[in-house]
Amino acid sequence: MDYVKEVIMDDEMWDRCADDYTVKDPSIVDMMGCIWLKCFVDEKPSGVVSLHHSSTSVADIHIYIPKDNRGKNTKDIGHCVLNWVKDNAVSTLHKLNTKIPVIYKDVIRFAHSIGFENEGYDRRSIMKNGELIDRVCFGLSISEIKT
Repeated sequence: MDYVKEVIMDDEMWDRCADDYTVKDPSIVDMMGCIWLKCFVDEKPSGVVSLHHSSTSVADIHIYIPKDNRGKNTKDIGHCVLNWVKDNAVSTLHKLNTKIPVIYKDVIRFAHSIGFENEGYDRRSIMKNGELIDRVCFGLSISEIKT
């Protein structure tokens, strides 16, 4: 959990993933009630993933890749995570969802590049820098994950 907290509490990552109302405190990671995965590239920690069941059939997924690790291996990390989910998911899990604030075009491109599809908008649903903004809703069926 130390590495998870290191990634989430990083100033740049925190600014990207937290809303204006969330107090920056490492204990928030312990209270999220999710499964955490640690990602590696060439045996070096390169990011983390949170998975949280929102129903028996659906899990919310969020991939957190520190700024220094974004770029060349980002897509490989994403595919590796999805393959891990496909190989290890309980039989009742059929779909992954995620929501990305519209201001993060790079993350939206990343989600598309690993197979997620737009499913609509969660309008004015997150406060960032004093402004309510939309989030793009994405989904990917487990059966659609390319191995």
